[in-house]
Amino acid sequence: MDTSKTTSSADLDFTELFSCFDGAQSYFETDYVPAFHDLHIKFSQYPAKIARMKTYNVELKEKYMKELAAIEKRLSEMNAATEMWKVQCEDQQRRINELENEVIIRKNEGRELQKEYVKQLKQLGNMELEWLHTLEAVANNVVDGLNSKISLDLGEVGLAPLIPSDSACR
Repeated sequence: MDTSKTTSSADLDFTELFSCFDGAQSYFETDYVPAFHDLHIKFSQYPAKIARMKTYNVELKEKYMKELAAIEKRLSEMNAATEMWKVQCEDQQRRINELENEVIIRKNEGRELQKEYVKQLKQLGNMELEWLHTLEAVANNVVDGLNSKISLDLGEVGLAPLIPSDSACR
């Protein structure tokens, strides 16, 4: 066994022990009354500060709850307005679609009427042409009849016809 080691560790232990006693002695020699008094003042102020903070927190909570309620009310009003606008937009879109469909129907009807108009114009043109041919035929028949009558009248008188018949010119 090495006794030198044990002696030095014992010396070390005594040194630590004496330093602890020095610290304890300085504790008893130092006047801590002003420090404790300051701590006491600080701690005695804490309940009042805590009460003020609680009151302030309650006031803040009430303020923010009122603001939150106002925001929620505005939000619900905005949501209601948005829903109303959505319904109006859907109604307007439906009306636009109906009007677009009606425009398409009217355009198709217009095209059909235009086709019918062109068809009627062609028929009218054909009828006018037919009427002109009929009128020409009637006029030719009248002229031929008049020529015949004049020829007969002149034949009785003994003269040749003055107006040639249209059928003779053809």
